[in-house]
Amino acid sequence: MRTINSNAKGEIESRDFMDFDPTGTSGGEYLYIIYNASLGNLSKIVGLSEPQALGDGGWFLQGTVSGFKVYRTTNKNTVASQYKVEF
Repeated sequence: MRTINSNAKGEIESRDFMDFDPTGTSGGEYLYIIYNASLGNLSKIVGLSEPQALGDGGWFLQGTVSGFKVYRTTNKNTVASQYKVEF
């Protein structure tokens, strides 16, 4: 799991694309984006190879757990991908 220790929306949005690499896992893995719920909901999860609005590319808000927003892919992924988030 890759962790980015950012506290502000602008700092998170200015980050380069985050790498998710589930290759080598049997059957793939769900991808998660988890951050402090006080920052609000995401408006967009942008894929490097296929730009998409939130909900168009298989991401959804799974819920809020212990003060953290949890977004997850709808399906398991078997290929490496890169994403950015926007609030």
